[in-house]
Amino acid sequence: MKEILRNNKNYIFASFAILFYLVHGIYWYSNGVLSNMLWACHLASLIVGIGLFLKNKLLITAATLLLIMGNIFWALFLWGGGKMELTSPLTHLGGLICGLYGCYVYGVQVHAWIFTVVFLACLQIISRFITPEIENINLAFAVAEGWDKLFPDYLVYEIFLLIQSSVTFFISERILSFLRKKIVREI
Repeated sequence: MKEILRNNKNYIFASFAILFYLVHGIYWYSNGVLSNMLWACHLASLIVGIGLFLKNKLLITAATLLLIMGNIFWALFLWGGGKMELTSPLTHLGGLICGLYGCYVYGVQVHAWIFTVVFLACLQIISRFITPEIENINLAFAVAEGWDKLFPDYLVYEIFLLIQSSVTFFISERILSFLRKKIVREI
């Protein structure tokens, strides 16, 4: 009985993570900018949901790492005067809550940070080919607005992003793993 309840809870979190992505997609579609759904943090909410349905620790961990870093950049964007879109908290915060739940239930995949770096690099390349340059999805075309004084050269900016992402994912994975072990031990 306990296992049935746990599975139902997992499916509820999975459904919500996917629903958050879909609702946000409807918002962007209605605003004529569906390409914004390819931002890594939005896709991560969808990936968390799929990972929870499949009980796939790697997908859950990688998507949660993307959301941790994505929320840091989102906070900087908002702090710098960026617009808070109506449904953005669904994928950013709701997806992160679902991902953290998944990491608690299934554990944190060791070395998921490497997979996450490769995934993000591939997503950035894909974004460069299939999204409008003006949207700069996943920073695939230009230095983010406001950062151009620090990084006048896009290649240097890209190298910085790769190193920064790798370090953030590595540290976040270690912290998640430590916290999960600590919480599980205390229960």
